[in-house]
Amino acid sequence: DGKCKAAVDTGTALLSVPPLVFRELFEHLRHEAGLAGHCQGPGPMLHFEFEDFTVTLGPKEYSSLRTPHRYQPKDPELTNQSGRPSRPDLRCFPLLMTLEL
Repeated sequence: DGKCKAAVDTGTALLSVPPLVFRELFEHLRHEAGLAGHCQGPGPMLHFEFEDFTVTLGPKEYSSLRTPHRYQPKDPELTNQSGRPSRPDLRCFPLLMTLEL
């Protein structure tokens, strides 16, 4: 609708998103950690498109390593559904918070 709003807060490491898209964006950006146990490998890219340029963030810029709440330790398989080596005991969670503008 041409009424895009944004806020920049240099005092936080979290990305602010509208409450209506938080859950969907969180689910799209959450991903498995690589075998090395960090979020610097392959993962979804986050693109901010402006009128004349695009800013792209990779997993190391927007995510943090966590142990999933529902993780059940067992004999780990070290590959995910796409066949890439991964750590089932660790996930990369996007650093998001909601902000109503």
